[in-house]
Amino acid sequence: MHLADHTGASNPQNELRVAAGSMSSCELWQVGSPVSPQITVPKGLGGLKGRNLFLIEHGLSRWFREAGNRSDPVAIRTAGIVQVDECVALTLGLLFRSLAPVRSCASMIPVAKGIKEMEEEEAAYWMGMPPYRRNPQRVLMALRNLLTTTK
Repeated sequence: MHLADHTGASNPQNELRVAAGSMSSCELWQVGSPVSPQITVPKGLGGLKGRNLFLIEHGLSRWFREAGNRSDPVAIRTAGIVQVDECVALTLGLLFRSLAPVRSCASMIPVAKGIKEMEEEEAAYWMGMPPYRRNPQRVLMALRNLLTTTK
């Protein structure tokens, strides 16, 4: 999966907002753009904070470096907003939503690794399923179960 930053007028605009402090957080937001005029206020796509963010922080930093993104928001540890590509936003949103309720460190690693290795179409499938379900958390629970039980 190629994670280069190609934000432009023809793509939806996404921002990764980083808050620094004792309980730092990363939140992914979709903002209005010419291709998504229906978004008048920023729409939250997912977020991670505290211990769960701390546990995957190194992996996120490496991922941003591999993607060629010079402004690594997690490693900088300063508050700021970084524009991210639609493909990166899709994967980050799925990662944040999937890892937010996880309490076991042992299951966080295979889930994060599995989501990072997903093709863009598969990540879009998993990210698009919860809004249309009666119990949206069951979809993400099924994804976590698949990623932690497969060898």
